[in-house]
Amino acid sequence: PVLIDIMKSSEQNMVVKYKSGEEIRVEATEENIRKYAKYTKEYDLGILAVSIPADSDYLDFNTHFIDSPGTNTIIKEHEEITKYILKKSDIAIYVFNKAIAQSDIANIREILKYTDDIIFIATHMDVERNSEYIYREEVEIDRFINEAKEQLKNSLNIEYVEIYSIGSRASYKNEKYIKVIRETVKQYR
Repeated sequence: PVLIDIMKSSEQNMVVKYKSGEEIRVEATEENIRKYAKYTKEYDLGILAVSIPADSDYLDFNTHFIDSPGTNTIIKEHEEITKYILKKSDIAIYVFNKAIAQSDIANIREILKYTDDIIFIATHMDVERNSEYIYREEVEIDRFINEAKEQLKNSLNIEYVEIYSIGSRASYKNEKYIKVIRETVKQYR
């Protein structure tokens, strides 16, 4: 889908919105979330957005986490939707893959037009060893983070920035890094 909206709710159904204007409600099971929110070869390209309820202590009512297509896309509609969301956002969470690329710099420059409050998260801080995902060594994570900070400073003149790291798969077993991110997000309540 173009948008994934996760919001605090005890509702048991998620809403799937189609480009045609049609909306359906389906049970918010893990199977349905994967079916409607994860792109696969069989994915229905008519889906515009999926609203997923989450009864989580990490979300407040009237708080939405919206995964948008981004600001650096070849589809004009995607960029317009993202800009619309950014204009209404209190904060942006910018997720990048280990290092800041030139396309990230362009995206961040665009986001800065709408908000200075950006939480930066570097992903892929885990590796697979013996069929299990574990976090990289601290020294390696620190190197990635310091290089990203330097890139933000040199390219966008952002002097003081906190960058959080996460290993998407390793965090299921070890919440060390995700806890720090959760606490940071809570500060914006």
